[in-house]
Amino acid sequence: ADVRGVASISDHAHVFDNAQVSGHARIFDNARVYGNARVTEVTRIGGRAEIHGDAHVYGLAGVSGRAVVSGNARVHGTANVSGFAHVSGEISVSGERLSDEKKGGDDEVSPPFAG
Repeated sequence: ADVRGVASISDHAHVFDNAQVSGHARIFDNARVYGNARVTEVTRIGGRAEIHGDAHVYGLAGVSGRAVVSGNARVHGTANVSGFAHVSGEISVSGERLSDEKKGGDDEVSPPFAG
């Protein structure tokens, strides 16, 4: 793992494998960042969230709860991914809130089907 800048990792959070955390990013609670994932700029990753694969979370984005960002997904801007939401594949999420709080089940955001 590579942690640079003024990024902070709390005692119970884990950053491992080839993961990169930089800028003013903050990883806290029991969050995990691993694989080739990158968390940069002013992002906040907390709860039991997981960022892995080749995912990149940046800008002012936040990921919390038991949310997962994986594959080649990009979460950026002011996006907030929470609850049990799962963002994966070749997708970019910016300036939105994804959560399962109202539905009560697992949400999955995945790439659109080719038609």
